Amino acid sequence: MLFWLCVLSLTLGTKIAAFHIEAGARNFGSYVKKVMEDMGECVEFTRPYLKSWYNAARDYPGLEQYRDEMTPPNEVVRLADTDIDAMLSGGGADENGQVPPSEPMRRGRADE
Repeated sequence: MLFWLCVLSLTLGTKIAAFHIEAGARNFGSYVKKVMEDMGECVEFTRPYLKSWYNAARDYPGLEQYRDEMTPPNEVVRLADTDIDAMLSGGGADENGQVPPSEPMRRGRADE
């Protein structure tokens, strides 16, 4: 039963992400704000899945034309919960809605 709940969560979450990406919330910061506005009281349930839904939507049929406008998957994966909290509060985001990874995440990058 748990397996099917996980499959359902990924499927529905990816569709929600695809809807918002298609509607214009292409960078991860804008997407987070839109999804969380929709989820209301389900914020705590939704938060752990935001990155996987967004990255799954990148390969969703029909969204290929938006991939270049989306936050790269390696940047999304690097974001910590504190970065997502900053997106939700509006702090730390640049004019495009992007939030740089938290300091501990930046230090752990392989390309540095």
